[in-house]
Amino acid sequence: MNESTSRYPWFSTPKMHKKTDLIRRSVPAEWLESIPAFLSSIIADPDLFPEIGDNSITVYYRGKALIRELTLRDGEVSGSISLDYIPQARTESRYAKVVLGESGFEYSPHVAPLQLGNLDSETLRHFKARMDGRGAEGDVIHRLAIRPSNLIVDQEIAFQGPGERRFDKIDLCVFDPVARAFSFVEVKTIADGRLFVSSTGEVPEVIQQLERYKDRIGQNSKELTEVFARVVQMKRRLGMGTRLAGTPESIPMAIVSRPALMIGNCSAAQVQ
Repeated sequence: MNESTSRYPWFSTPKMHKKTDLIRRSVPAEWLESIPAFLSSIIADPDLFPEIGDNSITVYYRGKALIRELTLRDGEVSGSISLDYIPQARTESRYAKVVLGESGFEYSPHVAPLQLGNLDSETLRHFKARMDGRGAEGDVIHRLAIRPSNLIVDQEIAFQGPGERRFDKIDLCVFDPVARAFSFVEVKTIADGRLFVSSTGEVPEVIQQLERYKDRIGQNSKELTEVFARVVQMKRRLGMGTRLAGTPESIPMAIVSRPALMIGNCSAAQVQ
């Protein structure tokens, strides 16, 4: 065990996890010793939400992953990004000339993707524009996440036990300052058909989802509480403490057993 890992036991490499873990949360130990400049740029953007994964960080925007699983391996920082979210590099003209060549029409000059570079705000603006309007549910999640009073601990939490082929994934883990406990939130829009009784009279699918989540939480409450308490500690070490300012310094080891359902995009009449 190296010095960084021994000093900060929640920072570990995948090989240090037990195979029985339901979810895994850690980051490269080197990032604690010296917070990377790219991470500081991400944290400085109020629209972006870096969430800790399995020895990695995934950056969310509007409930979707802009950059997945940023990690440090063999001295190289890498992650992945959907091709759908990559804009074209900016040019002086809004148009690209097309020229008929031997293999058909080609662009002149060559059209290239915009590089993320140092994640400056202008560059990120173009990536965000590619992600805007890609899902009403993601927009609801974003409106919840950007409210300072909502203490977001994690997003897209997948529950998958050892040997399980299917997994349950819930949208948010938050710290509830009233209950003084971690709490899970499933987000839906009012247009989601899973909220309603099926044509055959079956229980709405969302009720079945929530029951599965409740069972998962009940069976693994101690492990989940410990994991998310470590996540809060890690976020503080990585410079994200201001986003969790309403979380007590000494984190209560408690979890709400029943997940909450948040339904968005409701009309005034539907709310009444």
